[in-house]
Amino acid sequence: MIRTYATSMIREREYAIVHASPVDSLMKKAAEAVAKGAADSLESAAIPLEDAQVVALVGGGDNGGDALYACAFLQALGAKCACVLLTKSVHERACARAEKEGVDIVCPNLDQRPRAIALSVVKVCRDADVIIDGMLGTGGKGALRNPMLAVVRAVNKMFDQADQAAELSRACDRATLKSDGKASKNFRGRPLVVAIDLPSGIGGDDGAVAGEHLRADKTVTMGGRKPASLLPPACHSFGEHIDVVDLGLELDNPQVCQLEAYDVAQAIFVPSVDDHKYTRGVVQIVAGSGAYPMTGVMCVEAAARSGAGMVRFRGPEDAYLAVLSRIPEAVIQPGRYQAQLIGPGIAPTDRRRVSEAVELAKQSLASDIPLVLDAGALQLFTRIFPSGRVRNNRCVVVTPHAGEAAQLLSELGEGEGRGGISRAEVEEEPYRWAHTLAEITRSTVVLKGAATVIASPFAAHSFGDRIHGIAPESTASKGDGKARTSRSRASQYQTFVGKDAPGWTGTAGAGDVLAGIVTTLLAGAQAREEKLGKILNPGDAAYIAASAVWLHSIAARMACGMMPRVGGVTGDGFAEGATNNVSPMIGAAMSRIGHPIVASDIACHIPYAIEYALASALS
Repeated sequence: MIRTYATSMIREREYAIVHASPVDSLMKKAAEAVAKGAADSLESAAIPLEDAQVVALVGGGDNGGDALYACAFLQALGAKCACVLLTKSVHERACARAEKEGVDIVCPNLDQRPRAIALSVVKVCRDADVIIDGMLGTGGKGALRNPMLAVVRAVNKMFDQADQAAELSRACDRATLKSDGKASKNFRGRPLVVAIDLPSGIGGDDGAVAGEHLRADKTVTMGGRKPASLLPPACHSFGEHIDVVDLGLELDNPQVCQLEAYDVAQAIFVPSVDDHKYTRGVVQIVAGSGAYPMTGVMCVEAAARSGAGMVRFRGPEDAYLAVLSRIPEAVIQPGRYQAQLIGPGIAPTDRRRVSEAVELAKQSLASDIPLVLDAGALQLFTRIFPSGRVRNNRCVVVTPHAGEAAQLLSELGEGEGRGGISRAEVEEEPYRWAHTLAEITRSTVVLKGAATVIASPFAAHSFGDRIHGIAPESTASKGDGKARTSRSRASQYQTFVGKDAPGWTGTAGAGDVLAGIVTTLLAGAQAREEKLGKILNPGDAAYIAASAVWLHSIAARMACGMMPRVGGVTGDGFAEGATNNVSPMIGAAMSRIGHPIVASDIACHIPYAIEYALASALS
């Protein structure tokens, strides 16, 4: 499990260790990690260290000191380094060390107008292979201010121009590719950015982005991961790789977490010889209407392929043939079930279907059966819950995208007096609004997006421990985001993020597939609780929903060819090695880029995503 911790906690505990350690010892340790991150970036771009040019943008404070020491280390290893000082007060010892090693110390006239300062910085950066971003760190709050704002704008503009030049190069001169399959410097287009702690311009723990900022290709963070590295939209600016420098901090109470394969295995029910369809979990899906009769097909298929013992379908008669043709194992007769999904394809204008949906939702609540509300059912929330909130701690999960969340928040009174909450507001601060909606409705919220935020107002229980019979253990972290025990526990975490889904996931019906997975995992958990004479605690729903989001993302990655199946078969059904006739560079690009998919492709790969999670638990 990847854990992130409040920046204030990390700073407080880091401060205590720094003052108990030899002078600059931790700063040098951090700088060595930054230097390694820069060297690794150069290696990935096939640029020898002795031929490389590295530029550090240096601000005040510890981040600036890290950047100066890092350039000193890289210069000693043969790179050509320059440090651009963007403040009149820099870390003196680090600056002296950099000068001693032969680093070029560039001191722009900071009394000039910001634009003039920025232009002088760009001249230094233009030929760089790597830019180390040491301008601002965890102490930065709000939007960037000049001269750093002007510098970031100018550097970003330089990047845009370099990327355009690279595109032209691709079109005009394919021969610039090296015969060994690696891209040349010119083909790559622009310098790689290695950020220290946080990309400059990203501040705070809520994932919001205040304005212009310098996007990183890699981030080297100190002491522990910060919430912004997981929370959208800021998380998209940290780069593909985040290296955590272990400073020996004892961190607890993580703020936001991301599940990994091993953790997801805890939410998957593996049946024994004593189990049957009812003990595995029966799902009921209420979907479709006169306007959208076939919507339930994706939900039923996803639920069936996620491990449900049985899937019941309640929808328009027009849809029965389509559902049974796709999943002949589906049941169209009413009966017992352990979790219910309501909403996909239910049009508010279809009064008969709306009345049926509301009545079935209330039946679930009266029977203490987990309830998932998606799509059309979100518009019925106040009819199902006239008070606007779930009563008596029932297990209810809502799965809106940003537009649906904005509509529901507005209906519940948020943004009153200014026309309610807009979709743009939710997209700018999904963490804030997911938690606001969870607190208002007293439900678990799965706010879907490129990075999906799962928020719950309930205290968690040791869900994973109960499933696997794991004895409670301490999970204090040393700051690297990994537990020090053999198992991670759900009992401490109620905010999760899922950010593994490729862009190809944004296709019609993908949300229906996710809703089907969520409901199936809830049904399996409810069935296990029923064996014990209990009902599923709503505090477990966030972990279960986060597991479903992970499975959905991995299934999508397998479907679009970005990730192989466990059994040695790629996501598009071809055996591994089928692309051996292409160059290594093209093969690597295929795994990064993928290809178009439809929602049913995701549903078909759910079993392989489950296999991957379970295999990770056994390895």
